[in-house]
Amino acid sequence: ILHGGVVRGGLGEHLVPGWLSTGGDDTMRPPEELESDAEYLRERGFVELEVRTYAGGHSLSEAESADLFTWWLTDL
Repeated sequence: ILHGGVVRGGLGEHLVPGWLSTGGDDTMRPPEELESDAEYLRERGFVELEVRTYAGGHSLSEAESADLFTWWLTDL
């Protein structure tokens, strides 16, 4: 899950690691919505979730992008 919303019921049964991130001032995907999505996923067995909030709005910041790439490449 890369900087996108969670489509409830749309992830299937494969319990893959996930990344959920947003900006603290994001009005399209506010942090509260992100936490709700993370809780929804945890209740369905997705335990390897990275959930982060960054400064700024809906855009992908340099810090968020760098952290995401580091997370993505860590287990390769």
